[in-house]
Amino acid sequence: MVEIKANEDGKSFLVDLAKRVEYRKGEKATIDQLIGLNRWATEMKGVSVSLLIAISKAMVDQDTAKAKWRKEHPPEQTEEVVKKTIADQKTILGEFGFTETQITVLANTGVLGTQETFDRIGEIMKKTERAEECKNALLKLSQG
Repeated sequence: MVEIKANEDGKSFLVDLAKRVEYRKGEKATIDQLIGLNRWATEMKGVSVSLLIAISKAMVDQDTAKAKWRKEHPPEQTEEVVKKTIADQKTILGEFGFTETQITVLANTGVLGTQETFDRIGEIMKKTERAEECKNALLKLSQG
């Protein structure tokens, strides 16, 4: 989660993006975009900033609703979709420190491509409270 704090002077604030979670590379705004947005917003009237916040919240709500719908209506699991899911999961697990051997065991034992593994990888990517538990569960399964 991004940390934003007002400084003691009441005229400035600090934004720390170090803990920001990015699920897909390049999906989140860049630091330069965020700086530009803040420069622009500082010259706006308060009512205009409030409107901008309301519009932004509506966009987030829409994205959340779409994600919920996609989760409730998953695409048909054709052989091609399963193969792509497994390939994606192999890549992601490699990015999170799993060895090629561990990934191969997970693939060969049928762990990859399942909804349970999809959910666990999601927890790991989002760095949730359950992330370590999910990673350990997959590591245990990767020992055959």
